[in-house]
Formats: sequence, C-alpha cells, structure tokens
Amino acid sequence: MGEQNKMAQGQKPTRKWQLGTVQVAEWKNTSKEGREFSTYSVQRSYKKGNEWEQQTLTGLTREDLVKTAFALNEAYKNSFEKNETEE
Repeated sequence: MGEQNKMAQGQKPTRKWQLGTVQVAEWKNTSKEGREFSTYSVQRSYKKGNEWEQQTLTGLTREDLVKTAFALNEAYKNSFEKNETEE
C-alpha cells in the first residue's frame, strides 16, 4: 500500500523529520513474503493565496534517499552558479 493510501486511511508514519516547510516521513511496510521494510515520503508545504497546499513525493526507498539528496544538492549548487534568486 502506498503512502498516499496510508495517509488517506489515517495511518501514521513511523517517524518524521521537518526543516521549515519540508517534511520527510518514514512508513513501515511488509512484503508479500512477510519481510518488513521502510519507504519514505517527502512533502513540501507552501502558501497559495490564503490557503496552504502540499506537494508530496512518495515511495522512496532508503537507496533513493541518498540519490535524491545528492541530486538536490547538485541542483542547489548549480543555482548559485547561474546566479539565480529566490522567487
């Protein structure tokens, strides 16, 4: 069952980490063979007009986390090379 379905059914993540408007949640899962494993979701909250909205990326594995962190770090460094400013 995906994280979106778990959230819709009121299930809670095992752990959460938050920094500003970005939150990472760990979800416990069980394979068909009975093996337990974790997946992760990343959620970004932002204000659109007077309402808060969220963008969520779900189903990340432990291996995906390090790849995602590295890719985001590279994008962040590149934004300074291009002299971009925050909107």
